[in-house]
Amino acid sequence: MLPKTLTTEQLAVWITDNSKEEFDDVHRDYFTEEQIIDMKDDSFRLGRELIDLEELKKKVVDSLTKGNGGEFTVDVPASAGITAIKKERKELDKKIAKGYLEIETRVYGIPSEDGYMHYFDIEGNEFEHRKRKLSMRENHEYNGMFAQIGETEVKVTTKKA
Repeated sequence: MLPKTLTTEQLAVWITDNSKEEFDDVHRDYFTEEQIIDMKDDSFRLGRELIDLEELKKKVVDSLTKGNGGEFTVDVPASAGITAIKKERKELDKKIAKGYLEIETRVYGIPSEDGYMHYFDIEGNEFEHRKRKLSMRENHEYNGMFAQIGETEVKVTTKKA
C-alpha cells in the first residue's frame, strides 16, 4: 500500500501529503514487575541522595547563620541538584503508581482502493487495529466514481402474474 522505493524522509512527506485524516493514538505500555522493581530501587536511591544533600545543605546554612567556630571544608558531591532530584523522584513515583506509560503517536489515515482507510505513523508502521471500511461517500470521493462498492449485494425478485 505504501511506496517501497522512498527513503524514510520521502515516505514521511508522502504520508502527510496523502493522508485524509490524522489524530493522536494513545497506547498504554504497562510496566513489567521487573521494571517496577527497578523504578522502586531508583526512587529509593534518589531518596537517599536527597537526604544526604539536605543534610549537607543544613550543615552549610547553619554554619553561615549560627557561626561555625572556625574554618571547615565542605565536599559537595557531584549531583543533579536537590530541585532536579526531587522532580525526577516525583515523576518516577507517579509512573510507579500509574503502572504504565502512555505513548502518544500521530497517526495518518490513507484511503486504499480496497475500500478501507489504513492508518500509519510517520515512519510507515501500520496501525492495523485502526483500519476501517470507507463509507460510500468516502470511497467515491477518494477512489472515483468507479470505486468498488464493496460487499453491497443487490437482490432482485420478481412476482409471477
